[in-house]
Amino acid sequence: MSPLTTIVVGPLTRAGQAVTARATERGDRTYVVARHAGDSAALSGGDATVLRIDQRLDLLGVGDGPVRIIVCALGPIHPDEVSSDDDHAAFARDLDVVERLLLATAGRPTGVVLISSIIALAPGADRRYYGGFKCLVEQRLGEVAARAGAALAVVYPGRLVDRPSHSRLALHTSFQRLAVTAESVAGTSSSRISGLDARLWLVVNAARLVTTTILPPRAHTPSTSLELRMSPSERNSRP
Repeated sequence: MSPLTTIVVGPLTRAGQAVTARATERGDRTYVVARHAGDSAALSGGDATVLRIDQRLDLLGVGDGPVRIIVCALGPIHPDEVSSDDDHAAFARDLDVVERLLLATAGRPTGVVLISSIIALAPGADRRYYGGFKCLVEQRLGEVAARAGAALAVVYPGRLVDRPSHSRLALHTSFQRLAVTAESVAGTSSSRISGLDARLWLVVNAARLVTTTILPPRAHTPSTSLELRMSPSERNSRP
């Protein structure tokens, strides 16, 4: 059987870089998806093969080994963004790329992993656009995967940080740990919450929901907020 093929969508994000590094170190046949010439130039010179989305993807059909498509960027990147036509255009373009990848690898055991955000499960009042768009991404990607007979797994991280912590009570998830988690669910239809802060985010938002729906409203009561801010290293330029 041919070696495992790993295809990374969003390879210029820090998550994408971590996933790509692990795949190449393990000896996977690794491909990174470039949206345009600028991406292609930035990705060239590495150990992974660069795939331009405006080129044919026939080479992906070579072999019979399993395929992992790990989607590290699809839809809006920054939680602070507001509605933009660019979001919808980029989403449609990248979703079409994933569908083409699935067609090119048809007949091989394939798993799709979406790296989403814990905000998709519990968006705050100022994150509803971002959280809602992440839910839309998951739904549409699931439909595309289902048509191709591929499993979709989803990882919901909280804040992502550069260096892994050796503490058992580490609050945030490192990019390296996120890559490991994405690999662990590939080929399944499971979901995974990554990071203690992500779990705390769900607990706080669940408590807030109970408070606002059961207890009578109080005037001039400030709302509790547990912010998940992005570190500068998490940000990626808009195409």
